[in-house]
Amino acid sequence: MEPDFAKYQSLGKIKKKAVPLAETAFFKIRFVMDIQEGFLAQNGKCLRCLRMGQGKKLLIAFHGFGQNATFFSPLAELLEKDFTLVAFDFPGESAGLWKSKHYPDNKLVWHFIQKICADLGVDKVSLLGYSMGGRTAMCLTEYYPERVEQLVLLAPDGLQKNIWYRLATREFYGRLIFRHIIHHPDTWIKRINNLIDKGIISSRWQKLVNNTLKKPEFRAQVLVDWPFTRNFIPNPKFLKRKLGKFQIPAHLFMGRFDQSFPPSVGERFAGNNPFVQLHVLQTGHHILHSSELPEVATVLKT
Repeated sequence: MEPDFAKYQSLGKIKKKAVPLAETAFFKIRFVMDIQEGFLAQNGKCLRCLRMGQGKKLLIAFHGFGQNATFFSPLAELLEKDFTLVAFDFPGESAGLWKSKHYPDNKLVWHFIQKICADLGVDKVSLLGYSMGGRTAMCLTEYYPERVEQLVLLAPDGLQKNIWYRLATREFYGRLIFRHIIHHPDTWIKRINNLIDKGIISSRWQKLVNNTLKKPEFRAQVLVDWPFTRNFIPNPKFLKRKLGKFQIPAHLFMGRFDQSFPPSVGERFAGNNPFVQLHVLQTGHHILHSSELPEVATVLKT
């Protein structure tokens, strides 16, 4: 069934509106940029997206945990003449629009991407994923490699197995335990600290616990973001084979000081694959708002 545009306007038909770009301590941009807001819907499944730039090439982007599509506006400005960047709220504001009990999957998201391609008159797309969004970009490349021009990953999640994410989103009893942890953080913080003291689990979990479970805003966000993206678990080995078979260039950007996904993770993935190019930037995890972002744009434009 085709997406229902009766209630939502197509990307090519909506009115432009000025949206201020992000400003951080690392990377300041003091201007506004025309951004088009669009919605793609099918049987109660609706995703919001933003279209930025006027380039002939199409770049589809997926943001990280707790973010939304506007986080790509600094990159879109740098690519404005070369790419039309369409960033999905995944979930972002899409979470409030989603009325189906079934969460997004590769088939549905790719169907929506094809509607965008038809809107813009392009055949192939470049896929970009930042952090958690890297899993979505990798999965789509695995399933539809013949339509992918290039894959761009910024400090991506998904290059190594995350058993905790899988248990929390895919396994029935794991989801029950996960919800209990989120709703009773103090109890579990004590248990985890006890396991750390006994040397049963690594001490690096100490910082993770302090930065996550103790924050109510994080607990609320993870209950939304993780289930919404539960159908996107890439297989890095399978992905590398697809990159080679279809000769898809992949650019992997990692922050040298990123404690979540260090460069060593990217090095293992890149290996000796001639189609994967690793770029180590002098920054941490927040590449989109770092002074290194122009280097990312330069690589994409070459």
